Amino acid sequence: MKNEIKKQIILSSIVLCVIIVTLFIWYDNFVFHTYINTNTYQYCFAGENSDFQINGYEFYQTNNTLQAGNARILSYQSDLWLENDIVDIVFNVNDDINYENSLNVSYDNEVLNMSLYEYDDVVSIEEFDHPYIHLSIIRNNQNIYEENIDMTNQEIMTLTGSNKDYTITNVYMTSSWLKTGDFSCKIDHLEETYPYMSIDYMIADEEVELNEYERFAYISGNTLDILDNDEYQCVYDDIDSLLDKNLICVITLMKSEEDNDPYIFTIELKAVEAYE
Repeated sequence: MKNEIKKQIILSSIVLCVIIVTLFIWYDNFVFHTYINTNTYQYCFAGENSDFQINGYEFYQTNNTLQAGNARILSYQSDLWLENDIVDIVFNVNDDINYENSLNVSYDNEVLNMSLYEYDDVVSIEEFDHPYIHLSIIRNNQNIYEENIDMTNQEIMTLTGSNKDYTITNVYMTSSWLKTGDFSCKIDHLEETYPYMSIDYMIADEEVELNEYERFAYISGNTLDILDNDEYQCVYDDIDSLLDKNLICVITLMKSEEDNDPYIFTIELKAVEAYE
């Protein structure tokens, strides 16, 4: 009996040692893939009337800072705004909260793209009570257009992908809008080995080769800048629903800007969350 107990103790000790050693060896990989930065929230609003389409109006919060704006505004009618017009955009969250911005028109019928603005507010989805945008156009100090456009919170799919060393997180997508994500790496000083890199967001098609995939978004520059994740791209698809497409990222790491033999690999993006 004593020998049996002793055997069990020895076996348990061996198993425990194996578990501890395994956790120790894989700790960096576990931390890298588990503790990732995420936005507190991410909303994307869209709306239209017979004259205008507004898409990609974002509200998202990171580190107690609200960032809002970044929308694209299309005119359905010609000459609704002309060079030097001023377009006032007021996003009304509810009767008490609104965000006002002005855009200068650089040329006739321009597709307007709002900047992203930072605020100290904290806004939750419960506060968006019948949200709408009040859009007005001022020409030669006169108000020539004024309408309210109802805004709808879009269904957002959150995408992520990774391999052993690299991860892409916080990719957000609606049926017609995509916001590129955060690139991270557990290899120390990647920028010293590969000072330049690019990330292609590709629409994957099983019927064609990788080099024939449709490039949907593209980020390129210094590796260190991309690792800092200070820049995002927002792109639009006005024809097909992006939610029905498979996306992959093609990452190209380069030792110089004219590297003829770069390190290229792919990361498939998978949905991890869908919400409105």
